[in-house]
Amino acid sequence: MSDRGSQRLRRGDRLRERRDYQRVSREGIRLNSPSFVLLVTSRRDVDQSTTRLGITASRRVGPSVVRSLVKRRIREWFRHHRGELPVSKDIVVIARASAASAAWDTLSSELSASAAKLTSIVERNAVRG
Repeated sequence: MSDRGSQRLRRGDRLRERRDYQRVSREGIRLNSPSFVLLVTSRRDVDQSTTRLGITASRRVGPSVVRSLVKRRIREWFRHHRGELPVSKDIVVIARASAASAAWDTLSSELSASAAKLTSIVERNAVRG
């Protein structure tokens, strides 16, 4: 498989069902940043080998074109940084209105910083529990 194909965001890499979003919201660890809210929890299904991503962008973020742009940017960041994220977790990224006007570099650095915090929190909780 080519390098490009290995970075593809496949169907199994995404949260698709409402109940999964609700579970992550209910049970997840929450991290806030200026443009995003990140929620993470452990996977509950049989195939726990990958980390899945869910993205939410409400109408507060902007019109559909802007919401789609923000979601594409989040997916692109995830494709390139999924190796830095904890394994077998479900992650939901909730876009805030400020994400619409932020530059790509700002969004990327915010998501990377949040992911680093997230990884340290997950590792700390794994040691405790």
